[in-house]
Amino acid sequence: YVWVKLGNEKKPFVLPVLTASGPNPIQFTFNEVAVQKARYQDRVERYSSRVLDARLAQDQLGVALAALIEKAENKKALERTEGGLKTLEENEKELKAQLAELRADPNSKDEKMGRELVAAEQLLRSMLVVKPELESKREDLKLSLEKADNPADYEKKFRANEITRSITFHERRGEIAEALEQYDRLIELSGLDEAKTRKAKLETESKPKTPEVAAARIAAKIEWSSLEKLEEISAKIPALSKSVDELVKADDKYGLRIAQTTIQAGYARLGDLVGTLDPELIQDKEQVKAIAQVKAELQKIEEVVTMNRKRIMD
Repeated sequence: YVWVKLGNEKKPFVLPVLTASGPNPIQFTFNEVAVQKARYQDRVERYSSRVLDARLAQDQLGVALAALIEKAENKKALERTEGGLKTLEENEKELKAQLAELRADPNSKDEKMGRELVAAEQLLRSMLVVKPELESKREDLKLSLEKADNPADYEKKFRANEITRSITFHERRGEIAEALEQYDRLIELSGLDEAKTRKAKLETESKPKTPEVAAARIAAKIEWSSLEKLEEISAKIPALSKSVDELVKADDKYGLRIAQTTIQAGYARLGDLVGTLDPELIQDKEQVKAIAQVKAELQKIEEVVTMNRKRIMD
């Protein structure tokens, strides 16, 4: 067989090695509309993958910086921060321009492609949220190197600023236990009454209003990395959707943050699965389609989460 591929679709054509009359012609036609749609679909999928890669690289940068600062290797941390900011600014410019081009294409009106673009744009926005934090970190690191003549006093202040940023990071992701743990570190380090007040406020505000909300938060937090098969991942989707409905009903902003973090991690896990497959191979084709379907289900849940998070904030 010879396989002719158009987008995600492939058709087989029988190809005899020899014929009595000479070369055997293979005739097929392309629908120009379908060709353009397939090309656009490929562009959108490549764009989504690039945004996801940039977002994951940013998370890795955060982990690396925290490790360097913990070891007081501030000069290296400053170099990594400046490099990370430069990359972020380059990605922001390029990815926003590419998104505008994709949205201007008539094929963006397709429902499936529209959902894909919305998910990619949401991921891009979440990536850009940390830009002010990186800029602040850069200034702190510069100052820490300038204040080397009084290292003990400044190091204490610098560590306090780093812990404060860590608190913000965990709160944004709905990781309340982790944020409270960082508050304890901040209080131990600084002894500030303000830190104690903020911790108490977070403890009070973040308490689930009902047992149902508490259960929904637990259900919304899924450890995708422990799931090896697509069937296991797919089986978690209904429970995640149900938990989001409960969190929306309760206007629980902390629970919706947990759900958002879980969904982004789910995209990454599905990306891992796709990376092990070859869409050109017929035995992998159905698996790729199945993964795309699960991703589409996650996107629908994410739309609900995003809309209601914005509503609660407004």
